[in-house]
Amino acid sequence: MAKGLGITALVLLLLSFPIPILGNYITLLALAVAAGAALSGEVPFTVATTVLSGIKLFLLSPTWHIAMFGAEYMKAMSNTPSDRQYGDAATRQLTNDSTAAMAHSNAGVLVLTVAFLAAPIVCLVVRRVLMVSQTPEVAS
Repeated sequence: MAKGLGITALVLLLLSFPIPILGNYITLLALAVAAGAALSGEVPFTVATTVLSGIKLFLLSPTWHIAMFGAEYMKAMSNTPSDRQYGDAATRQLTNDSTAAMAHSNAGVLVLTVAFLAAPIVCLVVRRVLMVSQTPEVAS
């Protein structure tokens, strides 16, 4: 059953890649299934799903970036000029604007993302600790 849950999590994740907005939530579902696989003892598919989910959410999903950091931050980051084009003062002003926009980011989405990404790994660690603590000691 553990391997089946791990494979299901990985398949859900792979299916979420081409889907624009709903795919992010399917990724979170895949991470929840991976946490179940981790509690069942599946390690390789759990780790693969977690790593690929992190790559998808943090590197390949502009809609998730907008949800995490806000549209103002994304707009400021895409319009950053070079020093030669606008001068040092304008570049510093845009940098300050992007920093201020990031301060107004949606921290709840970022915390939710990190919690979902950490859940399968935490489940693996908890299962490993429970298995070690339940192992009978051998008298020497």
